[in-house]
Amino acid sequence: MVLKTKMNNIYRKFIKLLIYLLKFILLLLIIYIIIIFFYFFPFGSKIAEGVNQRSISLLKIGMDEGKVIQILGEPFSRKISEDNNGYRLNYTTLSFVGTDGTQVYLYIENRKLTTIVMKDFSDYGFFFCDERKCPVFINQKYYDEYIPK
Repeated sequence: MVLKTKMNNIYRKFIKLLIYLLKFILLLLIIYIIIIFFYFFPFGSKIAEGVNQRSISLLKIGMDEGKVIQILGEPFSRKISEDNNGYRLNYTTLSFVGTDGTQVYLYIENRKLTTIVMKDFSDYGFFFCDERKCPVFINQKYYDEYIPK
């Protein structure tokens, strides 16, 4: 009887210890998921190292893609346009909020720079350059209608 009671106590302690261990592992997993989430979706926009006023001012419409990358560095990503005529070079990443900070991206067609877009969501202002005029300051409604997705 005494042996059975001791075994029950040991068993209960083992179960409690196992429950604490599982809670600890669950806590570590939650912390890991949060860290991974904010690594891929930071609070603020992230701008590529080579992007600044001086480097943007060196860009010219019609410039070769290689020269653009030489000036600004490698983009964070490339996105093929819906019409498959070109693609977009993304030099910023969005925050998980989606409308925070600045966006800088360029449109390339036939390996030539066709459009430069800079958006600043803090004051809802932005400009773009194309073969007609540079820079063109426009409002959000016009942007939504004009800029290719």
